[in-house]
Amino acid sequence: MQASHFRHSFHLHRNKVVVLGLLLCMTLSASAQKFKWARENNPRYDERFISYGFVIGLHTAGYQVKYSNQFVTQNYDTVHAVMAPTSGGFSLGFLVNMRLYDVLDLRLMPKAGFYDYKLEYDYTNRTSKSQLIETTMMEFPLLLKYKSLRRGNVRMYMIGGFTGAFELSGKNDVESTTANLSVKKTNVMVDAGFGFDFYFPLFKFSPEVRFSHRRHQCSWSRRKCIQRSDQAIEHKHDRCLFYLPMSNRIALITGATSGIGEATARLLAKNNFDLILCGRRKDRLEKLAKELSTKVETISFDVRNRKAVSEALKDKTIDVLINNAGNAHGLDPIQTGNVDDWDAMMDINVKGLLYVTREVLPGMVERKSGHVINIGSIAGKEVYPGGNVYSASKFAVDAITRSMRIDLNAAE
Repeated sequence: MQASHFRHSFHLHRNKVVVLGLLLCMTLSASAQKFKWARENNPRYDERFISYGFVIGLHTAGYQVKYSNQFVTQNYDTVHAVMAPTSGGFSLGFLVNMRLYDVLDLRLMPKAGFYDYKLEYDYTNRTSKSQLIETTMMEFPLLLKYKSLRRGNVRMYMIGGFTGAFELSGKNDVESTTANLSVKKTNVMVDAGFGFDFYFPLFKFSPEVRFSHRRHQCSWSRRKCIQRSDQAIEHKHDRCLFYLPMSNRIALITGATSGIGEATARLLAKNNFDLILCGRRKDRLEKLAKELSTKVETISFDVRNRKAVSEALKDKTIDVLINNAGNAHGLDPIQTGNVDDWDAMMDINVKGLLYVTREVLPGMVERKSGHVINIGSIAGKEVYPGGNVYSASKFAVDAITRSMRIDLNAAE
């Protein structure tokens, strides 16, 4: 007899199918009962108040490069970029586990960590150099272990805590010079991870994966700081593009009639700078000049006028340029903004800065002496409602400043 559909086969052989199904269920039930009542290895292991062991770990680590703005000194940086590839290592140590509650343990793991770090320097003169730092750290993790219920001979857990570390020894394949990075010898990190406890007749094996974030505060000295994931290192500048003598210094300040410009003029006058004060309001410039006890020259022009800037600053010898002139107009959202306000902000804050800088910089480069200070704003780092174009102009000031540093170092 032929079956017209597949399911009809089950109808014809239903008795056989039922018997096979029962046999399969009985087999699975027997296997489950066997697993349920399987012998537990070390059944009283977790009742110990203190247990001991040893640790063998493999890790990967690398420097996390973070540039700081705290390096504005006479020593200008010649490094264009620092690359920090990750590399492997291992650690060895002991483990002391203290039972606090049924599901919570306190773990102490003193261990020695062996690290090989690589740094790749790209310089503004198109050369490069590699640096290998071999470091042995003594580490003291203090961790809390939160455990699940034990099922047979397996238990899962989560772990987290803190680790203190200090350097036991270190080796640098590049001779110690101020051109390289020095590594701080102590550190603190935050750990988090998960793992499994496997119970065997004579021991317990606990593989785990743990992530560490190490952060060390760089000093606020005037250096360029670089942070990595587990140690902080400082970059000491070894070359100087500009040197400013301590006498006969001439500073040019734009937008000197009020605010930051006026305050800067008063401060520099107290430090014996000769001043060139620029602004659109001539009467305020002259009033300020009379109040300062130093040599002052006042020049009235609009930084938006490129021709006026060129004529006013022609043949001027300037040691310090402070681009302070700027303005902010309106808080309208971008869709209803005033285009005239946009033009005014971009013309003064960006183009005016460029016009003045372009007139002054060639003389500084020729003399290999000088400083340029561009006054920015927090709006050049973060935006805010209604600050669309103003923020854009201050972001531009920040970008111009950083690009200028690269160009001027290359010009050496």
